Amino acid sequence: MSKIDLGKDYVVPPPEGLWWSADMNDSMTGNKSNWDWTMMVMVPDWITDAMFKTALQKVIDKSNPTSIGKIRFELYDEGLSVQTLHIGSYQTEGPIISKMHNEFVPDNGLQLSKKTSRDIF
Repeated sequence: MSKIDLGKDYVVPPPEGLWWSADMNDSMTGNKSNWDWTMMVMVPDWITDAMFKTALQKVIDKSNPTSIGKIRFELYDEGLSVQTLHIGSYQTEGPIISKMHNEFVPDNGLQLSKKTSRDIF
């Protein structure tokens, strides 16, 4: 729609994901059955709520996927964050997550917070 209606094309970047759990120890022990998650795709500023709703309706009209009601268009402000690069399998990421949560964050006067977002429509 952006290319056809606005003459503006862009490359869709890779999706990003947020994972969390009510018990943060789940992320360190690998208990992924208790994890919640949100997948995100960044879009340029010129994509509007109206464009999103039109595109969503086209998908519904064409194939009506089961989880279509979970898709939303919102702004996400990450704020101050801590990140690391883990090289290896997901099964071995627990110790680095534990180090971030239990050492780096408190040692640097930081505190963990919950994911927040602000709907734009």
